[in-house]
Amino acid sequence: MNQKVLTISQVQSFEYPCAVQVWVQSVKQQAQWQDKKEVMSFRRLLLQDYLPNLECYAIRNEKQQILGLIGLANKQVFLLSVLPGYQRNGLAKRLINYAINEFGVYKVNVPASNRPALELFHAQGFYSVARHDKDYIGRAMPWYQLVHF
Repeated sequence: MNQKVLTISQVQSFEYPCAVQVWVQSVKQQAQWQDKKEVMSFRRLLLQDYLPNLECYAIRNEKQQILGLIGLANKQVFLLSVLPGYQRNGLAKRLINYAINEFGVYKVNVPASNRPALELFHAQGFYSVARHDKDYIGRAMPWYQLVHF
């Protein structure tokens, strides 16, 4: 992939449905998203509540199609997704570095079951500072709080 043609720019509100589709495609293989009802419920939350309240940036190809995105608030990563066909090509790394360098991002919460994401953030200089046994809605889904020093 020719990464020189990739650009990062803010996601506009009319692009939210496309951004949500990137997220849906990216989580299909993750253990915590095997329940289709939960995926559809979270999809609605993304469209109606999360994306409008996050600063979202997309990494795009030369046709301006969204290949991956990152959602930020209060110097924290709340969302990071890359289309499956573009994963493991450095796009998530570029989005993370963009967030750190442009916005001073230094926090992220990652599900314990998402080993690739944990490894990615650790490789970008994030360190685990806490482990929690339940997710934000009280489900028994362990996660790590990571910070970048």
